[in-house]
Amino acid sequence: MGVCKYCGTSAGMFRDEHPACAQKAREENASTLVSITEVMKHAVLDRKISSEIEKLDRAASTEAGMTSPTLTALMSELQSKLNSLIKKAGEDKRAIFDAILAGWSEAARRRAITEPPLDLAQREGIVRIIFALDLPDSFSGIALTTGGVNINGPYCRPIPTNAMGVLSAISVSEGAMAVDFSNLIWMVRNNKYSDDPGIIGTTTFILKDKDEHAIWNARLELMQEVTTSEYVGVYGGPSVRIASGLWWRLGGARGHKEVHLSIQPMDQGDFTITTHAVYFGGKRCNFRIPFSTIVKINSYSDSVGICKDGGKEYIFLTLANGLAPYVYNLLEEITHRHGQREVAVYPIQKFKLEI
Repeated sequence: MGVCKYCGTSAGMFRDEHPACAQKAREENASTLVSITEVMKHAVLDRKISSEIEKLDRAASTEAGMTSPTLTALMSELQSKLNSLIKKAGEDKRAIFDAILAGWSEAARRRAITEPPLDLAQREGIVRIIFALDLPDSFSGIALTTGGVNINGPYCRPIPTNAMGVLSAISVSEGAMAVDFSNLIWMVRNNKYSDDPGIIGTTTFILKDKDEHAIWNARLELMQEVTTSEYVGVYGGPSVRIASGLWWRLGGARGHKEVHLSIQPMDQGDFTITTHAVYFGGKRCNFRIPFSTIVKINSYSDSVGICKDGGKEYIFLTLANGLAPYVYNLLEEITHRHGQREVAVYPIQKFKLEI
């Protein structure tokens, strides 16, 4: 007779659990995972923790070995809660890891879209909560293979250690995407641009102007609206045989012309947004669109459209789900700032009125 691993009583022949006990355990485990997610949300949304991390980040360049007793106390309390919940959640390490990541990502996204644009220290204050968390030993031995698309394009590589697994999983989450783009908008508004390739990526283009800075790089697909036409109702008319191999066609109708519009892929290549223009480079298409020539930017569910003065709309299909709105907001911010810089203020000429 088998013994139920949940309640310790007889479970029947060749069985080690009661269906009711197993169902109850699954429900309790799901509830525990939700609690882990909520704890992580609270940790990111609580400005005390991120503010202390911001202070350490700002002081790091001037005071080596800077510590924060306040941060230590806050993180100890957070770690105690998580350790208790992790022990209760069971042995599914991946589910626990996903619950922690889901809580961090959702809270980071919420802060990025509700707060003013984040400067670099504020960005680090949110991202480095995972560093400061120092996940417990129960995660040792997890070998993750993270795959997907982050803000710099397609991403896939094996992660040999727990720490790298956590950081890499964060880098492809929507929360990290939202925080990074919030920081990029802050750079544009304050005219302060980072040279860190971890933030802006590495551009493959030779920038045209001396004071031009790359802001964001990715690999996207170029789409354009294509017009095709065909004649419908074409009739060739009757044919009359005159001699062997010789026919004479009489009458005939050309039919009417129908025009069809469709969005077709044109190319796939590197895409860079700079302070002055948008660059695209692929196998067939290579061009630069200065912001001074852009008349409209359109936002779609999975792409952004740039309408050039006197030309067709260029549609850039993003390769990452959920990326398009952030790219649109960044383009809108740059074009707005660029337009403000382009406006020239001329003195008002005064005329003396003689009566």
